[in-house]
Amino acid sequence: MPRAMTLTIAAFVILATGLAHSAAFAERQSTFTPGTSQRFDPYKNFRFRLVFDGRTVAGFEEVSGLAADGDVVNYREGESGTGPVQKITGINKATDVTLKRGVVKDDADLQAWLNGIKSPQARKEIKLELVDEGGRVTRVYLLHRAWISKFQGPHLNGKGNDVAIEELVLGHEGIDLLSP
Repeated sequence: MPRAMTLTIAAFVILATGLAHSAAFAERQSTFTPGTSQRFDPYKNFRFRLVFDGRTVAGFEEVSGLAADGDVVNYREGESGTGPVQKITGINKATDVTLKRGVVKDDADLQAWLNGIKSPQARKEIKLELVDEGGRVTRVYLLHRAWISKFQGPHLNGKGNDVAIEELVLGHEGIDLLSP
């Protein structure tokens, strides 16, 4: 094969590959058009969403402490020293929920809640939603009368891609698992 023919084939392959990549890029770009009904979702990569007052206020990468614990109390009726021992429920306890590596789109509501941390009105019904890759809610945890017991901001670095909240710990008075 002549040298000119080899270069021409190589140039065609490069050109064809470049056009294919350009078409794929243009197709990806056309899936989002500013000014349309499509909205930017800042929580897309954060699988746990914090919802209160009917609005999603933050998204987190990690959640721990979704647990409830109850004491078991041994009970014997009357003065019977030999009667059967019954087991009854004692005090129910809720563990603190820790949310890590979070992002906040509009932090006005979260900031107001954080500023009011010392007042009894600072307690809220909180939903933690677990979402799948398609953005569909798959599980919902309801925290009753929850409040912020610890807030840790990010380690700030101008070169990094830090999150808005490093850690948020919520105390609460009970937890329920809801249908999505």
